[in-house]
Parts: sequence; C-alpha cells; structure tokens
Amino acid sequence: MKGLKRFAALAAVVIMTLAMALPVSAESATARFVDIAGVMDAQQVSNLHSTLDSISYKHNVDVNLVTFSDMPEGYHDMEVLADQVYEQFRYGLGDNGDGLVLVLVINDHKWQISTQGYGIKAFTDAGIQYIGEQITPYLKDGDYYGAATKYAELADDFITKAKAGKPVDRGNMPRAPFGMVKALLISIGVGAIAAFIVVATLLAQLKSVRFQASADFYTKQGSLNLKNQRDTFLFTTVSRTERPKSSGGGSSTHTSSSGTTHGGGGGSW
Repeated sequence: MKGLKRFAALAAVVIMTLAMALPVSAESATARFVDIAGVMDAQQVSNLHSTLDSISYKHNVDVNLVTFSDMPEGYHDMEVLADQVYEQFRYGLGDNGDGLVLVLVINDHKWQISTQGYGIKAFTDAGIQYIGEQITPYLKDGDYYGAATKYAELADDFITKAKAGKPVDRGNMPRAPFGMVKALLISIGVGAIAAFIVVATLLAQLKSVRFQASADFYTKQGSLNLKNQRDTFLFTTVSRTERPKSSGGGSSTHTSSSGTTHGGGGGSW
C-alpha cells in the first residue's frame, strides 16, 4: 500500500509536469510517451509524441509508452506495474477506456503491455508476444527509439486488422518479411547443394559394391542352420482419428487492484 501511494504521487507529478510542458489532448490526462528513464533525446521524444497521438486519434484507441530505469519502490510484478501505469496516468479513450500501454523497465530488462477495453480485443495474447519478439532485438541493442517506433508501427497495424474483423492471433499471425523468406530459401539451397556434393563424393568411393540378389554372398557355407520355423506378424494396421485441436487464441484477462479488467502480457530481453 505504501508503494502504491508513492506511485500515485509520482503519477500526479508526471501528469502536472507534462500538462504544463506539452500540448496534451483533452482525451488523455498524460502524454502518450513518458520517458521517466530518460533513454531518448528531445527529438526522439517529440517524434514519438506525434506518432502515438496520430495513431490514437486515427483509431480512437489510446496507444501509450512509458519507460522506467528501475521498478518503482514497492513493485515487484510487471503486470501490476503496467496496470497501475494505465490507471494512474489515466490512459484510455471512450467509456471503456480503450487502449494499451507498453512499459519498459530498462535496468531490469523487462517489458509489459497492459490493455483495456477495445485494446483487449485488438491485442490478443499471441499478438502481444509477437510484439515482444519484434521489439526485443532493438532492446538488446540498446536502441530504445527503434523498439518504440516498431511498437507504434505494430500497434497501428494490429488495431487496423482488428477493426477489419481479423485481429492478429493464432492462425492469423503476420507473415515473415520477404527479405527473411528469401534469406531462408537461400540458406536451404546452399545446404542442399553442399549435401548433394558430400553424398555424391561418398557414392563415388563405393565402386566395388554391387547389388546381390541373394544372401549367399554374405554368409559362409553351412554356417546357418535353422531348426525351428514359425510365422511372425511383423506389421499391423492401426486407424487413428485426430482430436480436434483448440486454437488457444484470444485474450486472457485479469482484474487489477481497482477492480478494472485488463489484458496484457510481457517478457524480458
């Protein structure tokens, strides 16, 4: 409880500071990008504010990002932290508080997304993990602006697809970029050629081997004496019917300490 009060106080300070320093929209009490960790320069901060505002206005779904250097005092769970950020920073648009926030804790190398309202529908469990996979390479390289830009790009795309009735989920995941597919095909081709050369070389060394129609060539005369004979079934046929598989898609939800329903997920880098 003590940590929660301190976080609420921090949120209030952030809200008041940004309200004086930035042209925050009437629908959002806090700027959509809050770099508490200070990992981006002024131009990057400005660019991200514009990008996240544009996406949020376009879809009427609040898209936000907050960075911390370390976990705030009293917090040990990223899910709880992300939910508190969403609520204390007063994110969300419309009656249902539609939106999401990505929280980065830099020194702990952890990320977490919290969703609410329409954000729960647009950002499924599988979709959130996909976002994590896409931003992780940037985070590992310390390119936080690259990670934030990729997150914004994916958020825009995911909401667009959800509103078209095809949210990103298991069975409807984004395709790999053509460059990656091309590189994979080249790798497979090179491997196949190398394997062919090796096999051809080995076959060329087996010139003395010839096919034998019977086993006489491989046995010593009189060395094999069968006294017992019996029939043995070596093969049997089994029919199987595959069980229907559950897609396992959609968004799991939980209830925050305030009683609000959130979706989300997270990971580390």
